[in-house]
Amino acid sequence: MTHVHFDIWTPASGATATNFEFFLISPGPQEQASATVPTAGGWKSVDIPLSSFPNVNLHDLIQLKFVATPFGGPNIYIDNIYFYKAPNVPTLTNFTIAPRTIGAAPFTITPPTSNSAGTFTYTSSNSSVATISGNMVTIVGVGTTTITATQAANGSFVAGSVATTFTVNPAAVAPTAGAANPTLPSARVISLFSNVYTNRAVDTWRTSWSAATLTDTVIGGNNMKRYSNLNFVGVEFHSPGPQVNATAADSFHINVWTPNATTFRIKLVDFGAGGTFGGGDDREAEIIFSSDPADANLPNRYSNALTQGQWNTVSIPMSFFASNGLTTRANLSQLIFSAIPTGSSTVFVDNIFFSTGATLPVDFTDFTAKVANNAANLVWQVAAEINVKAYNIERSVDGKNFNSIGSIAASQRSQYTFTDKQLLNGVAYYRIRAIDNDGSYKFSVTRAINNRTKDISYAIYPNPAKDVLIVKNLEGTNTISLIDATGKTVLRTAPTNNNMVSLSISNIPTGMYTVLIHNGTESTSLKLVIEK
Repeated sequence: MTHVHFDIWTPASGATATNFEFFLISPGPQEQASATVPTAGGWKSVDIPLSSFPNVNLHDLIQLKFVATPFGGPNIYIDNIYFYKAPNVPTLTNFTIAPRTIGAAPFTITPPTSNSAGTFTYTSSNSSVATISGNMVTIVGVGTTTITATQAANGSFVAGSVATTFTVNPAAVAPTAGAANPTLPSARVISLFSNVYTNRAVDTWRTSWSAATLTDTVIGGNNMKRYSNLNFVGVEFHSPGPQVNATAADSFHINVWTPNATTFRIKLVDFGAGGTFGGGDDREAEIIFSSDPADANLPNRYSNALTQGQWNTVSIPMSFFASNGLTTRANLSQLIFSAIPTGSSTVFVDNIFFSTGATLPVDFTDFTAKVANNAANLVWQVAAEINVKAYNIERSVDGKNFNSIGSIAASQRSQYTFTDKQLLNGVAYYRIRAIDNDGSYKFSVTRAINNRTKDISYAIYPNPAKDVLIVKNLEGTNTISLIDATGKTVLRTAPTNNNMVSLSISNIPTGMYTVLIHNGTESTSLKLVIEK
């Protein structure tokens, strides 16, 4: 036994005990007391460690003795006198979670230090700030939440818990410093905008048909362009011009900082020798930076979404523009930026130029991800592996927020492989980050695999529907489209991780439709009737 317990009561007035001594007595006699102050007019539970009685032989107790003061006057009631062994509670320490910024990727909790081997589970007190699945924290919104780590009973240890406060800070709305200065020699550069180079003439940085607000901004002594409320914005250099002859250029460069854009697009347009749009010899190509699983296999998708809250250094081979429609670039006349969320994105841009002889990150020529033997087998092929330091393998549960799960040192090979033995249930997304010796990096395309442990049975109701359609039993990240009888997409949702989605169809006319559910790896179609 480790403790002795008793409950004591004394009146609120009159014969009130102001002090109470509880004695243990062993032969000798040997006795020792532990004192407590009773609660006047109420019961008080008292637990005394037996270590408080060092002068008594605890193996041979023969008596208890009670002494109350003032002597001879108080009334007391005593109940529930017993000895017991206190539970072995684990000692939990070193449990902290560093603050994150909204938009940060999901992360794994580092468990507390404990003298027990029990398994930990975790909960979040505020699901609008962060949710937890297993030991993975997903950030939802700005604020604070209490993360509790509960350790299961194990061996002689009972269960225990410890908590910490986790804070999610709002994203910065503007950079605090300028982008890193480019280092290419000016003789190899045609610059549109940069403090480092001599810039050629630009007619306007915001055309009259643009849907965005332009603000010329200086941060840390560095000039930059800020586009807010961005849907799309046109930059033109053809009237009076001159147009840009980028025939000899092998790459296009730009630095981009955004607090909220999830998709960013860059379009280059060649007006032809006449310098007029619509003259019959126009050529153009739009390049997409997106983590939307629905965009994963688009031929003009260059990389994942830009990292929010930091400067992104973007270098795009002109050959990539050419393969997507810009087959001539002797008379470049227009540069167009657009972003999602439409009309509310903010982007800062700097160091916009074309170059020749630039050393670009490695080219990914192929990347596949397949499930075999309860593992994900990743294979990627590369070309022009120059100055590459390593390949980081990154995984995501939603196609947007990625965590590194491994790294392979570059070794001048054309093909690399990686096996993810910790295969997730459901849909998982993979990408490869090629890291150069100078710290710059380039992403592969994103590939998705589906490791379903059971078939998904989607449900839609009501059917026929009138104003609202419910789609249920979704798993992973899904994009839902509504397609009419002619094959036209009349409604499409943003990617969602919700198990159930409610769609407003009040403005969609009566007819037969197909509900198309795409989870990143496969599509499922369901028939729907809309009746008004």
